[in-house]
Amino acid sequence: MQTQLSPAYRATAEGQEADAILRSCVHCGFCNATCPTYRLLGDKLDEPRGRIYQIKQVLEGVPASTIQACCKAIASKSLASDTCGTS
Repeated sequence: MQTQLSPAYRATAEGQEADAILRSCVHCGFCNATCPTYRLLGDKLDEPRGRIYQIKQVLEGVPASTIQACCKAIASKSLASDTCGTS
C-alpha cells in the first residue's frame, strides 16, 4: 500500500513504524480469519482492510470530521458484539 504520511507523523519513530506496517499490507484478506468483528458479522464493510484505510487516512492528515462517522460506526459494532476485548 502506498502511503504519504503527514509531516507531523513522518518525523516520529511511531509514524515510521506505522508507515512500515501500512506499506506491508498487500490486501490478501488473510487477516479476515482472525478479525473478531468480521468473523461475527461477516460483513465486508467491517473487515480489517477498512480499519487499515482509516488509520492510513488519519496518519496522512485527512480531517477528523471526514473519518469520524465511519470510526463511530465501527466502534459501536465492535462494542455491541463484545469482540473488542475491553471487557
